[in-house]
Amino acid sequence: MILKPRVVSRLIKDFIPGQTELTSGRRLWIYQCRNSPDQPWISFYAFSHSVEWLPADFEISNCYTGTSPRSFQTTTVLIVKFLLRESKTSPTGEEIYGKRMLVNDVVKENPGGKTKVLKELKTEDERVEALKEYFGIDLTTEEREAIKGFQTEIKSQ
Repeated sequence: MILKPRVVSRLIKDFIPGQTELTSGRRLWIYQCRNSPDQPWISFYAFSHSVEWLPADFEISNCYTGTSPRSFQTTTVLIVKFLLRESKTSPTGEEIYGKRMLVNDVVKENPGGKTKVLKELKTEDERVEALKEYFGIDLTTEEREAIKGFQTEIKSQ
């Protein structure tokens, strides 16, 4: 897929905030995105190609991100769907022109530069319907029940 200039991502090699050993060999790969050329770059992930990870390393990282109250993954429902359209210039025949997001109780869309709210959700049932309508995700009964009692559950008012 080819990214249009308005929805840009990049992989750079640099230091991250808080890093103490600032020698050239300690630079990390950083995945960044921005919604349009006039927007700032936002860093999402940083990793090193020189550190070997074993299965236990992945397990503990997964455990932390899935259970720690300091991890955004335990406090935020986040789904991103990249929007595709046909392209005669792309080798795949498609290009990304924007993204649709579910962030907690809001569905929004950014077709390249300006984000607009599509729907504000007031109940879990509305979120389940939004998952199906906007993202093509159809949850089972068991999956619908799994969020109950978690911080991320939409509490009906």
